Amino acid sequence: MSTGTDTESRILLEMETEHRALLTLNRPDHLNTLTLDMWPIMSQLAEELEANESARVAILTGTGDRVFSAGIDLAPGKPGSGSGKRVKRSAAQKNRQTAQLIQRTSSHFTAFENMRIPAIAAINGHCLGAGLELALCCDIRLAVRGATLGLPEVELGAPVDMGGTVRLMKAIGPGHAKRLLYTAARIPAEEALDIGLVQALHDTPEELMSAARELADRIAAQGPLAVQHCKRSCNHALNRGLIDDLEFEAASASDCMISEDLVEGLSARREKREPVYKSR
Repeated sequence: MSTGTDTESRILLEMETEHRALLTLNRPDHLNTLTLDMWPIMSQLAEELEANESARVAILTGTGDRVFSAGIDLAPGKPGSGSGKRVKRSAAQKNRQTAQLIQRTSSHFTAFENMRIPAIAAINGHCLGAGLELALCCDIRLAVRGATLGLPEVELGAPVDMGGTVRLMKAIGPGHAKRLLYTAARIPAEEALDIGLVQALHDTPEELMSAARELADRIAAQGPLAVQHCKRSCNHALNRGLIDDLEFEAASASDCMISEDLVEGLSARREKREPVYKSR
């Protein structure tokens, strides 16, 4: 369902059955990329599912059969593109305000992660940047063969700042996580399965969604309070210190977000040339 505004129609929520919800990132003409005004919708939909006593499990996917989400929308003039008017502020002010913005934005992903019901990411195509950071907030990740996954922000001089450094390391361990983060690697779904980033692969988007629904229905058939206890306990063990970790990530990322390197990286992407970074 959607209440009809343009922003809300970019993320659709449908109760497919009494107990199974389907959330769909719905910007197929823009590779299902995320704009900053979509972030609060994630936490609002989480609240809506929390209030629905019948809801027991959710599936998150993207519209179409090519892309789950390509990350943040970097089109000129979009929030997150680095364009727009600049207000003169001290470096300390910029760092503090940028860190606060990152923390506020990241909190919407955390709200989705902390839903009482399990969430399954059905990765129906390429899953990059903030798209993968959102998928990492899900309890289980399934993918279609042919998908690529990665957090390639550093190739733009941009930080991984929506919880990706923290959650990726928890999901696949520090060695694999650092390799992917440091190199901006985009890995095939088969490698993602090998290192534990996804839990199963399927040959086609149709088979993926069928498997996701079958898994969701199996979860929904169990004792709901017991399943929710399992999720709370698992997340408590995994996410001990998460808030401190996310605050540190945001504070560290703020330097990158106001750097000349980020401006250069985004400019180079738009101009289709190699960036020239200066570490400032």
